[in-house]
Amino acid sequence: MQISKQLLLATLISITLVACGGTQQTDNIEESKRVEGENISNNPLGIIQQATQAGQKLQNLQETIAKQEPVDPIHFQELISLLPEPLPGWEAAAAEGETNSFGGFSISQASRSYSSGDRTIDISITDWAYNTGLYASFMVGADFSQESTQGYNKGIKLGDTPGREEYDFNSKDGTLSLLAEQRFFVEIDGRQVEPEDLQKWWNTLDKEAMSKLNQQSQK
Repeated sequence: MQISKQLLLATLISITLVACGGTQQTDNIEESKRVEGENISNNPLGIIQQATQAGQKLQNLQETIAKQEPVDPIHFQELISLLPEPLPGWEAAAAEGETNSFGGFSISQASRSYSSGDRTIDISITDWAYNTGLYASFMVGADFSQESTQGYNKGIKLGDTPGREEYDFNSKDGTLSLLAEQRFFVEIDGRQVEPEDLQKWWNTLDKEAMSKLNQQSQK
């Protein structure tokens, strides 16, 4: 699903607002609560307000991340251990992983594909290792939503984990992208699936083990 010109404009405005500064804002969200971004298609005149809020939240996250020194990424074999086993009725391919360096920083990634008939799910976990340059575009996109007859593209929060969910009604293809522990970029990409399937696979990931890996790597 293509992001509208309004959403792109909002993104640019948000980035500008971040550069100019913003006020501190704190969100207290229950662990079980799902929160979706505002649908700017329903309120085009509210785009500036939404952009301001996104800029403030992005600045808050940047300030939080800035307090974290970049760390060596977790070895991809440990990320592979976080990938779930297949759900009943599904088969899993062999997991893959790698570590890549880009100039002054490195990231690790692990991924695995799952299938059931014509349905497929691809899950990847990338350790951004607190390299701040990787966060900005994700956080801006996680604060906006739009919906049409073709599908939707919306910012969400699952508990305290921000992300985006995209879905095409015709093809039944969708993607759930989340930033866990303010560090791990998790992407769940589905083909011929229902929207609830994406979150079902998110729930199969061991969040506690992910948190422990994060804490251990910083000692």
